[in-house]
Amino acid sequence: MTSSIRSRARHQYSWQPALDVTAGRFVADNWLLGVSISGKVNSGRFENQDYTGQLRNTNTQRNTSVDITPFVRRYWQFAPVQVFAGAGLSISNTNGSRTTNRQFPGTTQPTNPSEEQTNGFSIGPHLEAGVNYFLTNRLALQLSASTGSLPLGVSGFNAGLVYWTGPGRQADPQQTRDNVQTNRGNWIVEGSFSANRGSTDQTTSTIVQRTTSGGYSLSPSFGYFISRNNVLGISISAGIGTYESSGQNSPDRPGNYWSVGISPYVQHYWTDTRLTPYTRVSATYAVLGAGANESNRNSVSAALGIGLAYMAGQRFIIETSLVDASLGYIPSTNSRDDATSWGANLSAGLRGNFAVRYVLTRPN
Repeated sequence: MTSSIRSRARHQYSWQPALDVTAGRFVADNWLLGVSISGKVNSGRFENQDYTGQLRNTNTQRNTSVDITPFVRRYWQFAPVQVFAGAGLSISNTNGSRTTNRQFPGTTQPTNPSEEQTNGFSIGPHLEAGVNYFLTNRLALQLSASTGSLPLGVSGFNAGLVYWTGPGRQADPQQTRDNVQTNRGNWIVEGSFSANRGSTDQTTSTIVQRTTSGGYSLSPSFGYFISRNNVLGISISAGIGTYESSGQNSPDRPGNYWSVGISPYVQHYWTDTRLTPYTRVSATYAVLGAGANESNRNSVSAALGIGLAYMAGQRFIIETSLVDASLGYIPSTNSRDDATSWGANLSAGLRGNFAVRYVLTRPN
């Protein structure tokens, strides 16, 4: 006697472009008039096929959000530091969404598509304050806090780079210097550690369902300057966690998960100046396991990053990424669930993704 497993295939496609731009012009001494525009689209399509490959149903979702904030700022100069405060009006289309579900012939549901669409609109105040530290005559590091409520309560902190244009700010030429951080034979160290714990309660008229989760992760990274301005390194990540779901009418369902990843990389600093561009190329292999009876999920990815590095003193390098591009692949785990997925990401901007790297310099 022979038997076979007839599986159903599920395919999911998603696209999530986003744009965030802030620009302004000085209309008087120390007074800036500007506008911030941000927009995001989350678009996805889910297809369900039977074991013959016949398309059974599709579900399409599209969520859009647009936020426009005109503002005015006042600056106070304390070179090389600049302090500012501002106010504006935030205009948001917060929940523009559309969901379409379609059943195909051969199912028990009608073939006509069903649609659901919602929209939201809001207007509110925008207050902000911050400080700029100039790295060059045109490039500054900006730290700011903002709120959208009265009375005042800080709702967000931001860090990023600001570029100043116009003939009044001539770009000062950078002098070539001996960046001891990037000499051959040095070691570079970075890493992160995180711990989290939380719970969610879902209450209906008859059921109280609680989900609790927590975990720890550690990500050390080491690099070696194989030649002047060129680093060969490796990053390692490891994490463990637990989760538990319990309710009045259901038994406790505890579980655990773990993850391990390894990521070799090559990084090149372009110039021998205090502020220099860099390029980083990396590849990652990771394994995620969940419970004793679950199959492990493997993933591979590759990434390219272009950014700016600032040589702080003789032991530290402060870096921010300007362009990131990555491609990831997760194969299916078994014949019952065709869950193979591909993912791609491209982002660019003067953003607040800063990293501080410590350099172990070679003795003279």
